[in-house]
Amino acid sequence: MKIDLTGKRYGKLNVLEKTEEKKNGSYLYKCKCDCGNIKYITARDLSSGRVKSCGCSKGFHKDLTGKKFGKLTVIKYSGEKQKNVRMWECQCDCGNIVKVRTDSLTSGKVISCGCSKKSEEKIKHMIGARHIVDHTSDVFF
Repeated sequence: MKIDLTGKRYGKLNVLEKTEEKKNGSYLYKCKCDCGNIKYITARDLSSGRVKSCGCSKGFHKDLTGKKFGKLTVIKYSGEKQKNVRMWECQCDCGNIVKVRTDSLTSGKVISCGCSKKSEEKIKHMIGARHIVDHTSDVFF
């Protein structure tokens, strides 16, 4: 007989109710995190201790407004999510505005709007390019 986890606490999660839905053969439970978020988590993830919060403990719900990551300054939360991860509106030092995921900012994976890569590629292209000089007109071809 399967044990009902309703009413139990796992880390920052209070189990509210068992649903009829399953994920990977394990029932989903509706849980409320101490931060107030509701998340559906499998019985397997709860009982094994693999999931102990809605993600707030890992920083997924921190306010990054005003923080600087490389050339990007976070302006505001965009109100959007990509695969359940918050998207932030950021301004690059070059002036461009871009939307970037929380994990991409905090891990250092994204540090600019792309202008840094464009500059590097342009320099690499210029270094590898051959220039033919017409000495009569001082024009490069």
